Amino acid sequence: MSIITKEDIIHAFQTNQRKRNLLLYTFYKDTYFSQGFTAKFIAAKLSKELGLPISENMVFLIFHRIAKKNKELKTAAAPINSSPINKFISHLQGKEKFKANHSSEVFEFKNADEYPKSNPFEQVLKNI
Repeated sequence: MSIITKEDIIHAFQTNQRKRNLLLYTFYKDTYFSQGFTAKFIAAKLSKELGLPISENMVFLIFHRIAKKNKELKTAAAPINSSPINKFISHLQGKEKFKANHSSEVFEFKNADEYPKSNPFEQVLKNI
């Protein structure tokens, strides 16, 4: 992967390259985008540094499309065991093993064709 420079970003904006916002985000991620500054402040700083008109809307776009996706990728790369859902599932599996050891009943899943065809609410509907 090549190193991004300010000249690359300026060239990308001047030639309307498709990934120019991604270049801008990756270059200034630690300096501005991850610091919690307002979009107006970031747009003013970037415009001053690059000598290009960077609008607040462009910064909002970067926040909502690129930064949000970057956070989602980081959370998806988190270890599996730290997820509360996985802890809950492993807790349930432990209970199932405990129950399976102490009961003689074994539950088997059935296909949809094996279930009764009658309506379970038929009697209730007749009484109404």
